[in-house]
Amino acid sequence: MKRLTSSLLICIALLGCTDYSDKPKEIQTREKISIAYGDQPSAVLISSAIESKAFQLVNLDIDPIVYPSGKMAIEASIEGKVSPDVIVASDIAFLANHELLPEYKIIATAYESDNINVIVSLHEPKGAHDSSLLSSANNLRCLENRTLCTQKLSALHFFGQVLVERNNVTGTSYKYYKVNELNEKLLSGECDAITSREPFISELKRQTNSNELEIIQFPGVYLQYELILLHNRISDKLAERLLKGLMFAEEHATANSQYPESIIEVSLHQTLIPLFDRELEWIEHLHESAPLSILHEHSTHHTNSYPLVRTAPLENISPHRVTVIVYED
Repeated sequence: MKRLTSSLLICIALLGCTDYSDKPKEIQTREKISIAYGDQPSAVLISSAIESKAFQLVNLDIDPIVYPSGKMAIEASIEGKVSPDVIVASDIAFLANHELLPEYKIIATAYESDNINVIVSLHEPKGAHDSSLLSSANNLRCLENRTLCTQKLSALHFFGQVLVERNNVTGTSYKYYKVNELNEKLLSGECDAITSREPFISELKRQTNSNELEIIQFPGVYLQYELILLHNRISDKLAERLLKGLMFAEEHATANSQYPESIIEVSLHQTLIPLFDRELEWIEHLHESAPLSILHEHSTHHTNSYPLVRTAPLENISPHRVTVIVYED
């Protein structure tokens, strides 16, 4: 009897703390949703929701399709190798390919952080003038006339180029590889430095003596968002259940995040729009080699990321998490 009473008290306490707009009010028939995402820190909410069985609370079965990066999940979808109901990827990876994925819209962000990407180089041979290519976080001029390798049109690419240009580093050349090839290219000497993130940083440490590596973080350079991209064939009702499942996993994901300072939350805020517009400008000017600092000054037309957003599913279940205002013609 005491055990039953304690259980009831716990349930009452939990109900008292629950946001009813985030609770599943109707459980429909069991449905299956396929989700393509990257094995990366920013996808922690997806992996946590699967691991903690949060989707079972909304009667969803998940078919996970995991790639080394969200960018590679997008590429596989474009190439027709997969046709997932949901793609989870960084803002840059999607914005750079949105015209090739017109059937997918942003229904939420699930993660934000300004400190998950790094620059990695190898220490130069003993006796060299500078024992490390990146001798300090404040001395990026050592990248002048050097080769920085990254994954093209990805969060890592944007991070690396913003870092170089904001520090007025000149003569840096870029080479582009898949994210799971960057470690090999660094070790072979093809790259002087690479942009990287977990789990590839840990893999590189296992492949080498950690003392041979220079790994430098640059918090605040680039605020990266992980987007939940929904195919148009999925109804709002089914999307609502997906989002509720992710909300139930937020606490579990936060506890298991490698980056305590990151924000793991299902939301859709107005501040995303100017950021996306600026990133679209960067993408448009990339082939013209236009520096980020002059994008606004020399932009030939205005970008508009509003059509890429689908607010209804999140608005219907938790309106306080949505501040994006979509204007109708």
